[in-house]
Amino acid sequence: MELQASYGTAGHDADLQRIYPTLEKISFDDAVLTKTEQDKAVVLTLDLGWSDIGTWEALKEAIQSDPTANITQGNVEPHQTSNSVIYSYTDQMVATVGLEGMVVVVTPDVVMVAPQEKIPEVKNMLAKFAGTNKEKYT
Repeated sequence: MELQASYGTAGHDADLQRIYPTLEKISFDDAVLTKTEQDKAVVLTLDLGWSDIGTWEALKEAIQSDPTANITQGNVEPHQTSNSVIYSYTDQMVATVGLEGMVVVVTPDVVMVAPQEKIPEVKNMLAKFAGTNKEKYT
């Protein structure tokens, strides 16, 4: 409710940065769909195609024009690299050489590197962090 009240104000970004990390990590399906009363739901049938942008690979597929192209964000310099997603959320340059089908994500406190087909394992890895000093990275 606090975020809703601050939406569109000058303080909204600060409120979002403060509140969002405290929210429960739950999927849309579990948070909304499973709790919707059947008599209050409406189902429409149409063929729009579907892509769950909840994964790096799905994001890549949704925005790339060429299956071998890289998707990059930030200060990234891919050399002889193809079919990869490389995101840097820092000012530090991320340089890659000879990568194929990889996901590289750089944040101020974490660097993650994984083959695209192993991205579903990230959730399992993060689950192991619960209750440890690494939990802050989840």
